[in-house]
Amino acid sequence: MIKEIFDNIKTDIINTIKNINEPVKYIDTYKYQNIIPYKQRCEESLRIRYKYPNRIPVIINIQDLSLKLKKNKLLIPEDYLMSYAICGIRKQLVLENYQAMFVFCDNVLVSNSQTIGELYENYKIRNNIKNYEGDQYLYLTLCLENTFGKN
Repeated sequence: MIKEIFDNIKTDIINTIKNINEPVKYIDTYKYQNIIPYKQRCEESLRIRYKYPNRIPVIINIQDLSLKLKKNKLLIPEDYLMSYAICGIRKQLVLENYQAMFVFCDNVLVSNSQTIGELYENYKIRNNIKNYEGDQYLYLTLCLENTFGKN
């Protein structure tokens, strides 16, 4: 199994080197789980968790399809507060002053004072995910709301 994972990594690196001169493509993150097969997501997330045990692989889904992120996959340290992660994500998006951004995990509003590690553990408990089995990504959904006086 480990040999297959490393063979997949080698193939990914070779494909990346071949496509290095192509322009950056934006991925429609809303359909990420439909685009990438479950087995491939499992292998990739297990490889990441094995290589970086103190970081959480995060997939960002945006509910508003008019917004695009350059990177929808992030690797965030476990001890980061959610507020720091939100600031980093907000910097990548071009938002107006009147737009507020809300982050959800499994249709539950995420607390800004919660660490990524706590959020990930709660997510695993709710979805019955065991350590180093299955899809190890944390899926977050971004929603924008017009607030602060804009119609």
